[in-house]
Amino acid sequence: MAKTIFILGAGASAHASVPVTKNFWGKAIDLIDGNHIDEKDLEDFNMIRSFFMNRIRLVPSNFNFDIENIETIFSLIEMAKLTNKFLDLSSKEIEKLHIAINKFIVRTIEKTSHFVVHANGNVISPKIYNNFYNYFIEGINNKENKFCVISFNYDLALDFVIEFHGGPRLINYCLPGQNRSHYDAIKLLKLHGSINWATCTNKNCNNIRVISIRDDIGIIGNPLRPIEASKIIKTLKCECGDKLNDLPLIVPPTWNKTGNYNIENVWHQTVIELSEAKNIFIIGYSMPKADIFFQYLLALGTLDIANLERFWVFDKNQDLEEKYSKLLGQNIRGKYRFSKASFEQAIHEIKEIF
Repeated sequence: MAKTIFILGAGASAHASVPVTKNFWGKAIDLIDGNHIDEKDLEDFNMIRSFFMNRIRLVPSNFNFDIENIETIFSLIEMAKLTNKFLDLSSKEIEKLHIAINKFIVRTIEKTSHFVVHANGNVISPKIYNNFYNYFIEGINNKENKFCVISFNYDLALDFVIEFHGGPRLINYCLPGQNRSHYDAIKLLKLHGSINWATCTNKNCNNIRVISIRDDIGIIGNPLRPIEASKIIKTLKCECGDKLNDLPLIVPPTWNKTGNYNIENVWHQTVIELSEAKNIFIIGYSMPKADIFFQYLLALGTLDIANLERFWVFDKNQDLEEKYSKLLGQNIRGKYRFSKASFEQAIHEIKEIF
């Protein structure tokens, strides 16, 4: 098990230009208005835009929801699909909305993610991710001091830098059938799914295929090709031989994780890793009210904290200091430290420990 755990939220992805929840909507609309959305995706983008303008705006008149937050919209549509009810929409219209919001989120992330063209022609993640790899993955990850990453982010910024340096086999997502016990494999537990995870169209198949940035997308050494895993999915097949579903596997950030996602093993492994942790570093995660699911995982994972020495939170929002403090019980508060720091600043502070 890992001795050191990094928990990364949207504040970490911001360094790859991935929009955070508060500005996600505006970034997506900019893509539409700037003609950056492919014609075949435009219908879905405009469907969500129309849905927001004509229906979502009715919600705040009844309940105090933050409709500018893309997670709110995603969660409402997910709940509509679960209950088969949203105003006067038919079940078919709700299903179309569900597909559209998934594509809206995935394609916006892919279109806005910023990767750097290296002098030798390769494409790499922004500098902070390379620093993260050099300091912690290559520098200290070994049998004596293993660590893992728990991420709430759908994007591929960290995945890419690990693949770039070590290849796809260096990442263990702890998905069904993915058994990588070699000590060099990095556990990257993505609790809300990932835009490079694909599910099988065969309902009896539980496989999740990971779309390799190096092997499947072929971005390494080809700086002119964008990193768009969702487009590659349609050209690949599941290990069982059947087709893959068109949309990547992403999970809404709500309490409801009971859909047919088949990533329970990821959540199970998260609790195991938390229970064995010596250091827990949370970076850029605001602990939103909607994601009560993770708070329960965190509580289960930290029931036995005999090994825990540090529970540090890094976020540029100072208001989160009290929020985390209220969440933590007396036994952990003595190990708790809050720092008003960016991802980059957090990396430098943590590096001093090792």
